[in-house]
Amino acid sequence: MKFLVILVLFCAIVAVKAQLNLGLGLGIGRAGPPPPEFFQNVILSAEAQKVLATPSLPADLQQRVQDTLSNSESGFNNCSTLTTLPWFQMRCVALQLSKSKAELKAIDDEAKARAQAAATAEASAPAAADAISI
Repeated sequence: MKFLVILVLFCAIVAVKAQLNLGLGLGIGRAGPPPPEFFQNVILSAEAQKVLATPSLPADLQQRVQDTLSNSESGFNNCSTLTTLPWFQMRCVALQLSKSKAELKAIDDEAKARAQAAATAEASAPAAADAISI
């Protein structure tokens, strides 16, 4: 019975130290949450490149994409100052990532809406010219 109590206590201590990242040198997991640079460099850059690859993207929307990336960088930097607990940092990074992705999605939607409005106006212009000439 004493052996089981000691074993459970030891496992609990190992789990707590691994979670709090105090390190026992047992090779459990990796040190801390993924760095915010991963999310910015891989995920947001890929999303921004998709938006920037849109044909005939207006200059103001291109600037908004660049502004979103710079704002996300400062947001991720603010998240890395939270050194108290790793899950606070992960929550901050997740919120910043979803906010930045939502901004990029809104920019992409606006670009599609503008392109559709331009195509509709272009398609109705010849019809209006034909109606006037009749």
